[in-house]
Amino acid sequence: MLKAAAVALVIHFSPGGPVEQFAHRVEHARHVEIRGLCASACTMFLGARDVCVTSDSRFMFHAAFSAPSTEFRGPRNARGTALIMSYYHAPLQRYLDARGGLTVHERWLTGAELIAMGAARRC
Repeated sequence: MLKAAAVALVIHFSPGGPVEQFAHRVEHARHVEIRGLCASACTMFLGARDVCVTSDSRFMFHAAFSAPSTEFRGPRNARGTALIMSYYHAPLQRYLDARGGLTVHERWLTGAELIAMGAARRC
């Protein structure tokens, strides 16, 4: 008898947060479904072991900032930015690199766009 995989985390809305905290959460996630807004450090879940996205989910990408910046102000955190990028699959890394990488400016993608570029699996 086959058993359905337990859903460990379903994301409907996440504005992100500290990069190191998200790295820890991603490393310990069993299964992640992204079904809504996933912004900033939340996008690191795209590199989870077992992750899927819905076509209408939305993702906001940008560079990491040094604490306590929470409103796209303050110095850019190069180490945090590199850590975020390390969680993305190669197609997404290439896409972002071709457009200047993760910058202080927001870049939005839908789940459908990520699925089409081969950076995510459809739920």
